[in-house]
Amino acid sequence: TYAVPFFQVAVALYYRKDFFRQAGLDPSRPPKTWDEFHAYAAKLTRKDRFGFSFSTPPGYHWQNFLYQAGGEVVEPGTNGRWRSVIDSEGGAKALEYYRKLVLPGPNGEPPVAQTSADLTTDINTGKTAMWLSYTNDVVMNQSDLSPSVIGIAALPVGPSGKPVTEVNAGMWAINAKITDPKKLDACWRFIKYF
Repeated sequence: TYAVPFFQVAVALYYRKDFFRQAGLDPSRPPKTWDEFHAYAAKLTRKDRFGFSFSTPPGYHWQNFLYQAGGEVVEPGTNGRWRSVIDSEGGAKALEYYRKLVLPGPNGEPPVAQTSADLTTDINTGKTAMWLSYTNDVVMNQSDLSPSVIGIAALPVGPSGKPVTEVNAGMWAINAKITDPKKLDACWRFIKYF
């Protein structure tokens, strides 16, 4: 089976410029490191708003923290099959950082992040100040907010010291097991249509 990409996206940090200003943060200077990101999220958190929100389920965007901590999700095994490698030093660092964001602080400080059941609504109603999303969201305009209040930046650098983000793509594929000429023709016509 072969696949052909029809769009590519990367994960970016999105944030509300107006909320940055209200918190005394410079919207032209988004957080560059995990420490800055946590500090910004703390300043942006209020009773009615989290500084950062993960989408549900959180693992989909959490994996970026895993990569930033030097970890990987999978790797090729010796038997030719892929195996999970989340149980690693990078995985532990990313999980601990996630816990630092979503759990109360050591001195009772409120969590600076949440796992949102409806991220789009939380963004549109001002219940979050920063979030991760794909770069195509700007093109698709999946928010009711004016583009003038949204900032977009690279993800903050984690313990690996490397700027890392997920790059993904939508793919068109035809399973190699399809041999019926009529089905193959229908598949190609569908792909050409889009």
